[in-house]
Amino acid sequence: MAIALVLSARSEEDIMARPKKTINFDYGVIDNAPQGQVHKIGTYASDVGVSGPTMRQRIAEHYGDRVTFIRGRKGGFTVTAVPQEDAHDTTNAAV
Repeated sequence: MAIALVLSARSEEDIMARPKKTINFDYGVIDNAPQGQVHKIGTYASDVGVSGPTMRQRIAEHYGDRVTFIRGRKGGFTVTAVPQEDAHDTTNAAV
């Protein structure tokens, strides 16, 4: 007796990305810290109950180019200040 097995490619409807876990994190803690302070990813990750890589990804998404990650034993991340665009600055205005 022969059993025929038919394999078909899964449609896009069958393949769904896992939804992102909802993380309730107050980014104000990082924003209100002194400039240049090194923050530890593991500390924030354990506070919220997620893994380090997940927390790192969310921090990178939230801060974009303003965040710098540091590798190694003394590692973590730092966040630079938001650039202030001063519309009333006339020092470089064309006359």
